[in-house]
Order: sequence, then C-alpha cells, then structure tokens
Amino acid sequence: MNKKTKNLAVQSLLAVSFFSLGYLGAVTTDPAFAMDPVSPQMTTGDPQLREALKNHFINKFFKLIDASESQKKELNALFDEQCQFAGPIREKMRSRGLKLADMIADDSVSDQALLAEADELKAMKEEIATGRRNTMIKVRSILTKEQKELIASRIKARLTGNPRLGLGLK
Repeated sequence: MNKKTKNLAVQSLLAVSFFSLGYLGAVTTDPAFAMDPVSPQMTTGDPQLREALKNHFINKFFKLIDASESQKKELNALFDEQCQFAGPIREKMRSRGLKLADMIADDSVSDQALLAEADELKAMKEEIATGRRNTMIKVRSILTKEQKELIASRIKARLTGNPRLGLGLK
C-alpha cells in the first residue's frame, strides 16, 4: 500500500470516528481501561489524555476539511457541548456497567433483574446516540457543500474498504 493510499485511509478513519464522536466514548466508557475500578479517579480516565486526544482529533478534522476560523469556533462549541452532555451519562454507564458485572456473577440475581439493568444501560447509550445524531446535524449545517462531499466520500471509502472512494472523484 503506497503512502498516499495509507494517508487517505487514515484520514477516512479520522473523519468517520470524529463524526461519531466515538473517540471519547472508547476512552471513557470501557471499564477495562480503568486501572482500579474502585477508585473514582481511575474510572474516569486521565483528563489530560482525554483532552489531548479530543484536541488531536478535532485538529485533524479541521485540517481535513480546511475549516475557516469561524467554522472552527462554531464546531468547537458544538463538540464541547456534546462532551458536556455525554460526560455525566458515560459516568453513570460506567458505574452501572460495574454493577451489571457484579450482577452477572451473583447467582441470587434473577434473569429479569439482570435484563432490566441491561435495558437501562441500553437506554443511556441511546440517549448519547441521540445527542450525537443531533450534533451531526448541527455540524452538517455549518459545513460547505464541498466539505460535506469530502466527508461523505471519506465515509463511503471507509465503509466499503475502497480508499479510492475517499478521493472525492466523481
């Protein structure tokens, strides 16, 4: 794979992951990343690392779409708003996930109670997904037609595994 194709694949991956804002979810929701699940500081992850990752992906996205200064300001506000919205929900999901893990191991817990807890986790996940979709629509309204076409082609390239689709050629 030549360097240009690799670069396109990386940029496509960045565009897809940024649009879904899943980069932050992977770091903050999976208890496996927590070094000591009992310690509240460790279950929330390293805030400096989380902020550095967020800034890295945002800057890559801005470079990809060649965002203007006004777009950067508007988009940063939207992304910060989404992070503020999802953060407390992710924290609840983390604690409920730990509770669910304990329930799985406890033979005295009924299947119905286990399913009810899993349904509550699913509802929290859907709440975050709804916020993410709303943010995506707001982001779309800020982008130019060319920027939207670029992102669409990158998403298609990523989903199909065909990096040539990410070139934006028609």
